[in-house]
Formats: sequence, structure tokens, C-alpha cells
Amino acid sequence: MYLLDVLIPTYGRPKNAKKAIDSCLDSNDDRCQVICNSNGYEHALECYRASNKNIIYSNFDENQGPTINFSYLLNKTTAKYCMLLSDEDYLDASLLKNFLDYLEGLDSSVSVISCSVFSEESNSYFYSPKIYSDNGMADINEALMLLSIPSYMSGYVFTTSKLKSINLKEIMNPSIANAYPHINITHELLHKGRLSVYKELCVIKGKDVQYGGDAYSHKSNLKQEKKVNNLDMNPYVYGPKALVRQFYYLEKKLYESKKYMRVMPYISAVLLRMFVMHNSIINSDRLVILEMNTTIESELVMGIIDAKNSRDFSGSFFSNFFKYIFYLNPFFVKILYKVIKIIIINIGRIEVKINSGKI
Repeated sequence: MYLLDVLIPTYGRPKNAKKAIDSCLDSNDDRCQVICNSNGYEHALECYRASNKNIIYSNFDENQGPTINFSYLLNKTTAKYCMLLSDEDYLDASLLKNFLDYLEGLDSSVSVISCSVFSEESNSYFYSPKIYSDNGMADINEALMLLSIPSYMSGYVFTTSKLKSINLKEIMNPSIANAYPHINITHELLHKGRLSVYKELCVIKGKDVQYGGDAYSHKSNLKQEKKVNNLDMNPYVYGPKALVRQFYYLEKKLYESKKYMRVMPYISAVLLRMFVMHNSIINSDRLVILEMNTTIESELVMGIIDAKNSRDFSGSFFSNFFKYIFYLNPFFVKILYKVIKIIIINIGRIEVKINSGKI
């Protein structure tokens, strides 16, 4: 059995997918296997089919969407751990051995590992997990309270035995609201397990690719659109209505996790995600082209109605309060978010010290 399966869902980006696959194989470490599946036929990736004992490559005949692809890969994994890796990103082959050694030293209480992600474009960390425990471990309270769970897919690692013990079929429900099922999986796994952070360099965020994948798969002519300098991303995922639906879906998942959390961490987790999603929604018109006479406000209302009709509306205080922050001045909301974040982080530090017996 392999120690780690690196799962790479891809579509319409064979050049980048090759880089991602090769970065894993170049480590020449037999503890690691790559499982890659494309949402369509990719001639440039056919060379990997049955080419190496450390890689499994396959493809769907037709595009079935990212969630189905992601679900397929999760069900294929048999290694002790499995890592999610976007086809835009890659691993540092020279440092993969260090990460594999780290995995071998983990105890059985760990169900999720959150890895740092280094950006080659900015030459700085795109994401670095923040927790205050000295041993690099966090329970559900600290993990959710301090946003140690990013929306970015690359760098998530799950303990496979614990992954197989939860209802993946229910969690992997493909819908406009469930754009980040890896977050929902993490919530579920942290109900009974712990999160461990890996802050060392290993996962590299490549340059953003403005064609193919989930973000641009809605474009009919990829070669032509590559030459157009716009960021008209997939409105089904990045439009204001979609983002509203995603907030309510995630808020309901947090509400369901409330019984596993203390009061302050739960409130902190909801507030932080509320303000992060608010910022994404009010800036969404920079990413997608809205139809004529469509406003963010109208999309907000439609998103709330759809959330209620789809039973993704928890009915909690925060689910009802969310819509009212859109009536506030955006600058004021940004300042309010920063103030609340500082308060939450400092309360988080104190609470972690109290629970670890340091105070």
C-alpha cells in the first residue's frame, strides 16, 4: 500500500496537468502514487496510461463537472493518505520526501492535514496555516475559528481510512452551492479527528491559467478565449448568486458542526466566513460579466430564495443577519471585518492557552 496518493482532477489543461504529474513522479519515491482523471479526452496525457507503476491515469468521455471528477478520485484512492492537487499547481519534487517522512510520523488522531501553499508568481506564501498549538495540531474549534481551512483545494490531505468512514456520496452532492466539497469533508472529519498543519515548502501554486478547468470550462472556444484579456470566469461558480448559495450551504454545515464546538470558536468561524464571502460577492462583477439589468443586489435576493427552496438555509441568527451587511458601506464593512478579526485572533490565542493549561 502506498503512503500517499496525489489526486489530480484535470480538464482542458494538459500542459499544466503534465507538470503536476511529473512533479510527483520526479521524486522517485515509491511511497507516493499519482491518480489523475480528466473530464475529457486529453491526447497529451495518454502517455501516462499504464506507463508507470506509480501513476494511474484515466478520463471521462464527456465533462461531468469538477465534483464528479473529484468524487471519482476520492473513491479510487487506497493509500494511507490522499492529497488534493489542482492541475494548475505542482509539488516540489526535491522536498516531497520530507513531506512523506512527516506523514509517517503522524499519530492516529489526525484526520486532516493542511499544507502551506507557496506561489511561484508572487514568490511568497499564498497560504500558510495558522494555529497556536505548539505541537502543530488543532481540534475543530481552533481549525475553524482561525480559518486554518482554506477554500483553495491544493494541499488538503485526508487520512483515507477516516475518509472512507463518512458518507462521501452525501457530501459530494454536485450543486451550485457545493463548490468546495473538500471543506465539507474536512468539517465532517474534524468532528472526531484532529487537523495537523504542515508549514514547510512542498505545494507550489502555479500561475493562474485562464482557460479550461472549472473556472473557464464554460467557454466554447478555448484557443480563441486564451487571446482575450478578460477574467470572465464561470458564473455558475463565481457569480454573485452562486457565491450567495455557497455561503448559505457552508453556514449550514457550520451550524451542523456547532454541537462539536465551543460557543466562541463557532461564532468566530461564522463571522470570519461571513465577511470573507461578503467581500467576494461585492467584488464578483470584476470576475464575471453579469447579464443586462442584473445587479449584485438582485442576485443576492435570488440566492437567498434559492437557498431556502433548496433547504440550504439553516435559519440561524447568522443566516438571517448575512443579508443586512450588504446595506452597510463597503468601506465600513472592511474596517469592521479587520477589527473583528483582530479580536477573534486574540481571543483564539487566549482560549488555546487556557485549554492547553498555559494560563
